[in-house]
Amino acid sequence: MLPFLIGTLLAHAGDRRPASIASGIVRNGLDEPVAGATVLVIRVRTVDGRTQFDELAQGVTDSSGRFAIPAETGPNDAIGLEVRAPGFMLWRRWAGGTVEDEPIVLNRVIDDAYFADLARERDPARRSSLLLDLVGRRALHSYDSDERIEQYYAHLGSIREDLLAIAQSEPLAVAQRAKNLLIHWFDPQDEPLIRQWVQEEALDHFRLDIDSTGSSPDEAWRAYAEAHFAREPKTLHYFTGAAYSPDCKHAYVVFVVRYANWGYWQPLVLLDEGTRWKVKLAGDGGRWHGLSPEGPAQVYPD
Repeated sequence: MLPFLIGTLLAHAGDRRPASIASGIVRNGLDEPVAGATVLVIRVRTVDGRTQFDELAQGVTDSSGRFAIPAETGPNDAIGLEVRAPGFMLWRRWAGGTVEDEPIVLNRVIDDAYFADLARERDPARRSSLLLDLVGRRALHSYDSDERIEQYYAHLGSIREDLLAIAQSEPLAVAQRAKNLLIHWFDPQDEPLIRQWVQEEALDHFRLDIDSTGSSPDEAWRAYAEAHFAREPKTLHYFTGAAYSPDCKHAYVVFVVRYANWGYWQPLVLLDEGTRWKVKLAGDGGRWHGLSPEGPAQVYPD
């Protein structure tokens, strides 16, 4: 009987690892510690074909950005970390085994508070580092799932000079992100550059020289829709709420087209040219496939 009991206890003990410590340090893009960030130790599983995250333990970073969280895990568990902090993007890493001494860098959420910090920053090195959070330095494992240009479009004019400098001096991927933002802003002074940039392979999804105008932005983008459906069957379509520059001379709106099982969206940039509003740019934003005919008509969040 005793050997049986010992064997049973050992078998059950083997189902769990001894408590271990998930540890590391959380910093922002300026290499400053992020205090008060919530750190979760997670187990990653596939349930009915979908990825599921189970919380195993939770902790908070101290004033130096450090954390140490005891977590008991199974020997075959896929263990990772998830970090959340106000003003920062979600950070999540899937991993096998215990996570120890993890260096984590959080990226800022691009919102009004971010641009307010940019406006206040006078140190050139810190300002450049902050700008990199916008133009493509996404820390590994950062998630910006709902970031859309219309959410911060009104601020682009205030950093135009910075974006021009980045577009002309930074490595390729970062420069292309800056060019993409400048194309969407479409300052008339930048049109010669924009015409060059849209010839590049990474930026060739934009169309210029669009003959759609109106006495108001609404009239101009509706003229665009009429010209668009002269080339394909007309179907359900709509425009999202427009974003405007502070002086109401630039406008950004998304044109959404939906058929029964698929659809697509196109960003449009309009400028007030004095007597008329003109659609200056149309882009290929993206496509949806496998839509349900019974699903919601609005497939692009407003």
